[in-house]
Amino acid sequence: MLAVKVLRVGDGYQYLARQVAWGDVELAREQRLADYYAAAGMSPGRWYGGGLTGLAGDLKPGDVVTPEAMTRLFRDGCDPTSGAPLGVSFAERTGAGSTVAGFDLVFTVAKSASVLWALGDEPPRTAVVAARHAALAQILDFVERKVVRTRIGAGGRAGCHRRADRRGLRARRLRLNDPNLHTHLVIANKVQGPDGRWRSLDGRALLQATVAASELYDGLLADELIRRLGVCWELRDRGPRHNPAQALVGLPDGLLVALSRRTAQVDAAQEEWEATFVAEHGRTPTPLEVTKARQQLTRSTRPKKVLRPVSELLEDWANRAAP
Repeated sequence: MLAVKVLRVGDGYQYLARQVAWGDVELAREQRLADYYAAAGMSPGRWYGGGLTGLAGDLKPGDVVTPEAMTRLFRDGCDPTSGAPLGVSFAERTGAGSTVAGFDLVFTVAKSASVLWALGDEPPRTAVVAARHAALAQILDFVERKVVRTRIGAGGRAGCHRRADRRGLRARRLRLNDPNLHTHLVIANKVQGPDGRWRSLDGRALLQATVAASELYDGLLADELIRRLGVCWELRDRGPRHNPAQALVGLPDGLLVALSRRTAQVDAAQEEWEATFVAEHGRTPTPLEVTKARQQLTRSTRPKKVLRPVSELLEDWANRAAP
């Protein structure tokens, strides 16, 4: 599944710093970034994408993203290594606070795949991670070839060109200590054309491709897991508040529910909202109203994240899954 968040200069940079680079927990002043990641059991953000070749430094795919480099690119719109403006810097734009700094594409694996990773022994756990990385590599290639473009020429003609991006490869991101494997693919709002000039990304093309990219990612991940583990998938009904979804055969719904406290929390908030809506409007909400309300409820009920060592989480998940 794919969700897209538009990042704006100012709050967008703060979002990246607090939510992506350091896992929603601010780094202690005396703590080194490497030590933080090791303690949290997460992988740091890394650079990927063809746009790296157009930058001043020698960044290579897989290099770790430093806070300084992230600040230059996503706060200032400048080269992450040299600090030189990439075209028009964000500070030069009128109304810089509303300027789009980039797009955060969050790819989440199916819940049953996260549960398999959380409860399995080392071979299936390794296979799930490898399948996820393979699917992400293919998605990045698709986004670069088919989606990312800028608008140049008379009338803003669209042309597809390379760009610099950042993918935050984090092994796990948790709320209420539920297993939820997902990856942030953060794309900077900077595209380099064939003339060497840096321009803004055509955000409309990216947003219009959200559904296609989401379906493609789900399919790629499912195929990778079938190939690596020989698993089977089935379509399951998830109740009146959720669309049917693919799940791994052999993992019962009760097990998925036991490791989905966050979903249960949002469902309870939605049930209360729907009752209030009917009382105030004398009718049931439309599907669109429900979708928008659930998005808002997901944000408003979101608890502060607490990072725990992976070994501790694995033990907790095993205990919660026990009959």
